[in-house]
Amino acid sequence: MSYKERKLTGIPIPDELADVKEPEPQSDSKPIEEEFKLPTDVIYKRMKKMTSFKKIKRAYKLEHQKRQFLSDLNELFKHLKVKDHQYDVELLVELCNAVEQYFIYGTREERRQSKMEVIHEVMLKFFNNDPEVLHKFLRTIDGKIKKSNVFRRIYRRIHNFFF
Repeated sequence: MSYKERKLTGIPIPDELADVKEPEPQSDSKPIEEEFKLPTDVIYKRMKKMTSFKKIKRAYKLEHQKRQFLSDLNELFKHLKVKDHQYDVELLVELCNAVEQYFIYGTREERRQSKMEVIHEVMLKFFNNDPEVLHKFLRTIDGKIKKSNVFRRIYRRIHNFFF
């Protein structure tokens, strides 16, 4: 509370502080907050038009989608015992179907790369940490996996947007 406010409210001021004056603001200086205030809406609109910004934003979105899915899967799979589900083909098929349904953003190559990374990270421990064995199992069950197509991905995007 400033000294002027104390005088107006009737709060007694000690004698030592009665002679102290508040510093007067300098007329030529602006407050620091106003000096560094950036027009964020203008900057963001300009950045949205830049192709490099679009690529960075898209890459971040894909990486975030992959990390979120991995954290959810790891939470689900931490209850499964590796010995009980060693070389479990049904578990692999279900995971592949879930991955196909979940990854709907990005180009074909980006989706394929994300899917393979997720499958490797989650299922490798169930296949004795041997990627070659996992790849062979993936090739054998390829016909059982329900592949996504453009219509399903568009439907999922619309569904995610509105619901």
